Amino acid sequence: MADLITYTDLQTYLATGTGQAITFGAGEQTMATLACGAATTAINTATGRNFAAQDSVATLRYFTPYRAGDTRAFSSFPWNPGAWGYLPYFFYPIPAVPDRIVPIDDLFLTNQVIGDLVFKDHATQAVLTLDRLWPFNAGATGDPYTAALFAPGTLIPEGEGSIDLTAKFGWVAVPSTIKNAALLQAGRYFKRASSLFGVAGNDAMGNVMRLWAQLDPDVEMMVRDFRRYWAAA
Repeated sequence: MADLITYTDLQTYLATGTGQAITFGAGEQTMATLACGAATTAINTATGRNFAAQDSVATLRYFTPYRAGDTRAFSSFPWNPGAWGYLPYFFYPIPAVPDRIVPIDDLFLTNQVIGDLVFKDHATQAVLTLDRLWPFNAGATGDPYTAALFAPGTLIPEGEGSIDLTAKFGWVAVPSTIKNAALLQAGRYFKRASSLFGVAGNDAMGNVMRLWAQLDPDVEMMVRDFRRYWAAA
């Protein structure tokens, strides 16, 4: 997995506003590269995503369907009527509409069309008929698709990893906000070499500040809208 930024990006970022170029030495390059990797991991963890570049060719990955009655489906996909399992009618349990959904890794239809996505039953290799991708209007808003909704009547297999999907996964480009967040967080990590005890400033001058073990507050704001939420029963 490639880092969101490189040490040269960080080098340029730290030079901004100084009025002079910054050139890292060999040791600084190593430390800056480590900081870029740490910032990438922190942002991916905070968002629940991997902002890796889109695959150049279609690749195979395995996914697990959620079925009617699975409360995780309701938590993650509130539009799914089958998530309730059974809907009461005159005090008798009536099976809900058995919509079947499959959470998938982030993908875009850029450089591929919906017909290029191949879903199969892993055990039988039978092709599964896709209805639509969710969120339904993700393409119009520049967001990734994160789940598949299958056509009514499609027999969906059960079990972990029972769905095969061949597609081009990943992001067409790293969002500029995410890249900026990575630069800010990496800059903070890089500068920690001068404050190894987690304290910045000078206590004698009354401007000491403890560096909390959390994302930079501005980074937290930047990544908030990119979070992918998961739920489990």
